[in-house]
Amino acid sequence: MSTFSTHSPASGVPIVRVPRRSKFAGVGRATSAAMIVLIIAPLAMMIYNLTFGDEGTLQGAFGQVFSAPWFWPMLRDTLIAVGIGVAAALIIGTVFAWLTERTTAEMNWLTQVMPVLPLFVPPLASAIGWVLLGTPGSGTLNVLMKELAAMIGVDVSFEGPVDVFSWPGILVLFTISLVPHVYLVVSAALRNLEPSLEEASRVNGVGAFGTLLKVTLPAICPALINAALLALAAGFALFSIPFLVGSSAGIDNLIVRVVRLTTYEFPARVDQASVLGLLVVLVIGSSLLLQRRVTKLARHARLEGKTSSPSRVDLGWFTWVARLLMLAYVAFAAVLPVLALVYVSLQSFWSGELTFAGLTFDHYRDLLSNGSVTVQALRNSVLLGALTACVAMAVVAIIAYFMERRPKSWLGRGADAVAKLPGALSHVVVALALIVAVSGPPFNLQGTLVILFVGYLVMYLPQASVNANSALSQLGPTLSEASLISGASEGRTFVRVVVPLMLPGLLAGWVMVFVLVAGDLTASAMLAGPSSQVAGSVMLDLATSGTYGLVAALGVMITAVCSVIGGAVLLLARRTGRSRGGRATRRRTRRLSSTSASGNGVQ
Repeated sequence: MSTFSTHSPASGVPIVRVPRRSKFAGVGRATSAAMIVLIIAPLAMMIYNLTFGDEGTLQGAFGQVFSAPWFWPMLRDTLIAVGIGVAAALIIGTVFAWLTERTTAEMNWLTQVMPVLPLFVPPLASAIGWVLLGTPGSGTLNVLMKELAAMIGVDVSFEGPVDVFSWPGILVLFTISLVPHVYLVVSAALRNLEPSLEEASRVNGVGAFGTLLKVTLPAICPALINAALLALAAGFALFSIPFLVGSSAGIDNLIVRVVRLTTYEFPARVDQASVLGLLVVLVIGSSLLLQRRVTKLARHARLEGKTSSPSRVDLGWFTWVARLLMLAYVAFAAVLPVLALVYVSLQSFWSGELTFAGLTFDHYRDLLSNGSVTVQALRNSVLLGALTACVAMAVVAIIAYFMERRPKSWLGRGADAVAKLPGALSHVVVALALIVAVSGPPFNLQGTLVILFVGYLVMYLPQASVNANSALSQLGPTLSEASLISGASEGRTFVRVVVPLMLPGLLAGWVMVFVLVAGDLTASAMLAGPSSQVAGSVMLDLATSGTYGLVAALGVMITAVCSVIGGAVLLLARRTGRSRGGRATRRRTRRLSSTSASGNGVQ
């Protein structure tokens, strides 16, 4: 059955109507329904068991939490850390994306990979790296600075100038962790943005920074909102930094409090942990409503058929200043903690002293020795990361396009909202829900790779969904409607037109999901079993036993794997975005040449 089009009486824009019997519609409905069941069912079972089960203790939990002496200071500390971290990450990530995609400060593949390097370092490894660097007194940075000061005759206090266990330390680490989430979304949006808008602004005498503020940022408003929402969800999910650094600094955190209530207290206070999870749901849910409202009201550019590559803004002498700033940031955010991990991994024990005598590879030999679970854990993490990323991006892309073609479908809107729901929950709460739902009969999936895959898929769907929605929001309906009018089915239009245009954003989302799964900590520790160990569970076991050398060595190995795979996919996304514009230009030139030749009577 072919499609047909009408014209909107208000705007005259063609509206393509699709047949009711569409195979893609069936796929979209089935995918949406399956996603809703996958996420809602475990949570509903957990709430039911807590409320009506034999161990239900939700009654009075709200009063116990709100009256606890730790609640209000914990809530204040969490909101300060997450709020300032998200705001700073939004500014830094957006500036880096603009410098990379729109200015001469670009350094080919280097600037594409640099801002996301902190994402490739597992959170626990990064936190341990900063502890090794910034511990007062024995931290590597403090030792180095004291030695340098002594060489020039300056007496520095015993503790040293760097203290990672403080509010500035927490805020810096939160910002560093959230910048990659912003950068991946904003850079993909800039890559898809029609450059003629900015070029027209500059031709009319508006400067580079004026064009950025008045044209570029308003044009990618949906991506900025989605990036802020994604960073907000990631900020509330951070565990390793507030656990290792914040606890020692006397700074409480909501996710740490949830973990303590569910794993460090006996019996576990799941009721109070659920109340805290509902608070996060309220914050993220309010942000989702605000995002939808602002996106509807905002005026922004959409891709209606990209025909040229953007002309880069010449920053002049500031080009090298911008490059040095980006290099300095990456050196501080990613290189320093990794170097600390490498240094400690090559020492028999960590003393804080800077010495290169007696370096050894014993920790790596222990991790890779016969009978060690590390090799199998790394293999499981890489396979689960790749599989989860592929399935998640495919699912959210289908749901996003299904919802765009049928904006009034309650199933599509519901699936899109539910896909973002895990971002409003602690990973611990999601893991508990899965344990309640599928660990016992008839599934008996406790401690298997299957429950890990399902858990990762549910937990990191928000990141995948935000990236897919951001990529699709930059695509106008012209190209897909032209395909439908030409007789192509919805499925063929989705595969041949929509997905190629969304590909840079989808690949960016793939990288984010992959590295998050490969370095996951809290869910891995709760869902992994003796026969299904992953990198996060092994690293947590090593960290709790105090073997920093082995933890550092494992962190270096995971960082290397994530950097190689993630960097390769990001380069593929970059080349795909650029070559797409070139191919579009060549096709348009051939069509114009053919039209001109036909008009002149040339056969």
